[in-house]
Amino acid sequence: NGQPLHTDESYISNPCDIMVFYCVNKAIHGGQTNFVDGIQLVERMKSIAPELLDKLSTIDVCYEKAGNKRTEKIIDLSNPKQPAFNYNYYCISPNESPEVKSLNAEFLSFLETHIKGSYIEHPVQLLPGESVYWWDHYVLHGRNPFEVNKTDDRLIWKTGVTWTDDD
Repeated sequence: NGQPLHTDESYISNPCDIMVFYCVNKAIHGGQTNFVDGIQLVERMKSIAPELLDKLSTIDVCYEKAGNKRTEKIIDLSNPKQPAFNYNYYCISPNESPEVKSLNAEFLSFLETHIKGSYIEHPVQLLPGESVYWWDHYVLHGRNPFEVNKTDDRLIWKTGVTWTDDD
């Protein structure tokens, strides 16, 4: 029941900017949410996987779910100070080419091999009544496996917020 690193709403054409988790009940064991800062991830990729970074930042990938879909680069480097991400391994469009599906899987393998459990992955264990907010385009997140006795032993409410700079 763990989840690999991803962004939320990778398949939504107008996704929320900020995601919110609110903990109602904490799992008996595990269930931490892991966060990886995009800037640190790109810096790590520059040093150990520059070819993969180049592909992820130049090839468009379509993610879709429940009739919604969005096509973007997995890593958008158009703002050199703040890379943006759009990634969810499980939501890749079934209509994508084998090459793009392979790229999607290659990024998952990189994350599992070089990022999971590393110094740039930060686990957060929310307690009941606590919440966490993050910029979804700039941070990848995932979930550690967890143990429960019944369905609602680990209950996290999730919502998203769209940020506007309108005065």
